[in-house]
Amino acid sequence: MKRKDPNKYPPGLNAAKVRRIIAYYDQMRDEDVAREIKTAPLAEPVSWLPIPQKLVPQVRKLIARYSKN
Repeated sequence: MKRKDPNKYPPGLNAAKVRRIIAYYDQMRDEDVAREIKTAPLAEPVSWLPIPQKLVPQVRKLIARYSKN
């Protein structure tokens, strides 16, 4: 009997996709992973900052509204 996946995934992700992402990074050399991490912020100008967990839903709504424009 197959057990139900207890994980909750964000929109666009599921268990199979997460497994493919993990496999992608597992097969890479450490140097390649480090290069990808270093260049990722250059792909799109973004800022990473801590926000209180209770504000996450509101921030997501703001981001969604911004993305539509």
